[in-house]
Amino acid sequence: MPNIALQTGLLFAGATIFQLIGVLMLPATKGMTQLWPTLGAALTYGIGVTCMSRLIVSGMDLSLMIPIITVSIMLSAVAAGVILFGDSASPIKIAALIGAGILVGIASRY
Repeated sequence: MPNIALQTGLLFAGATIFQLIGVLMLPATKGMTQLWPTLGAALTYGIGVTCMSRLIVSGMDLSLMIPIITVSIMLSAVAAGVILFGDSASPIKIAALIGAGILVGIASRY
């Protein structure tokens, strides 16, 4: 049993991290006109989606997995945008995003 839990955790982390990397690569693609960044973004998204499909095959509930991964990527992308790309981060914006994440978490439980 511990092996299954470890595999699930690694697949979940892989799905989230690879999709986040894909999001962070999007500015470098310059609207999908730059070959290597575009291929890199497509590859990382592909790996992330593959991890998600393996989670579904292993029995993870789709209605639980998608919202959690989406919120994780959303909050991480905002943090990376502020840190790496100099995006603005007003307290209201951050509070609204965290509130949205909490609401998604509540909604996924019911």
